[in-house]
Amino acid sequence: MSSRNRQRGKDLERFVASDLGGRRVGILGQEDVLWRGIAVECKERDEKGFPKSIRDWMAQAEENAKGATAIVILHKLGSNHDEDIVMSRYKDFKSFMEGHK
Repeated sequence: MSSRNRQRGKDLERFVASDLGGRRVGILGQEDVLWRGIAVECKERDEKGFPKSIRDWMAQAEENAKGATAIVILHKLGSNHDEDIVMSRYKDFKSFMEGHK
């Protein structure tokens, strides 16, 4: 990984930690940000490295939500549902967590 990419990653971690009021850990092998007992892993990709399907799924969820909070649940065929991945927009996640202090 280039030093420029590492710096961009650190910048993203700092932003998220500051914005959420969490603590940036950012040590290899640990979470990037710790916030309210939630280990946040921060990833950044350009348009080319960001799977189009993820954007399409979120757009579909938002279109169908009709004012409700949209989430996407990603399930790997044949796996236990406890391993599913839940995705939401950052703003919706923050809003949800603010209501659960």
